Amino acid sequence: MTITLRAHELVAHPVASPLNCELSEGLNLILGQREQGQTALAMTLAGRRRPVSGSIALDGNPRTRNLFRCAALAGAREIDSLERLVTVRTVVREQVAWAQPWYRIAPRDITASSLVRPWLEPLGLELDQTELVGDLPPAQRLRLRVLLGLIARPKAAFLVVDDIDQLRSLDLVEDFLRDLQKVSRSLPVMAFGVNSHYAHLADHVVEV
Repeated sequence: MTITLRAHELVAHPVASPLNCELSEGLNLILGQREQGQTALAMTLAGRRRPVSGSIALDGNPRTRNLFRCAALAGAREIDSLERLVTVRTVVREQVAWAQPWYRIAPRDITASSLVRPWLEPLGLELDQTELVGDLPPAQRLRLRVLLGLIARPKAAFLVVDDIDQLRSLDLVEDFLRDLQKVSRSLPVMAFGVNSHYAHLADHVVEV
């Protein structure tokens, strides 16, 4: 099924210009400047905040509440920053426990969970469950945040990843985007960045 997200005259931040765009299957790269409120736009498209003006429709449905339920979100520090002094097992197991029915017990081996297992290979994640979150390399920590976002929305229609440039390295960002390409074979991905250097890796590019 083709998923289409349309923004019409959308203003997500008071100083931003209206945005008209269509985001669809595959990897969508949304390029802009940090001062233009990229995080505000990412959170708005993911249904985590209301737009200043304009509208968003998912498959023709303009209700923001549907966006909140249908969008997995990662990379926005306001939403998914992680406690550094806990283990990988703890943060993933907790997310699994919240996402699945109350009567199911989250497995001690988190990789055995059906909410976790499908995403490990596409994201290039080999989890040492005893490792502290703060000891993970930045690129793996960001991948972990994506995994947690996907666990939180088991029936997500699309994934939004904010601020891919937080990795601070062109090579790391390119590797990360290649993994997001793999994720995008299962559901559309919208990745927010500031550098057009990565545009060749995307199926669709939107400049804001």
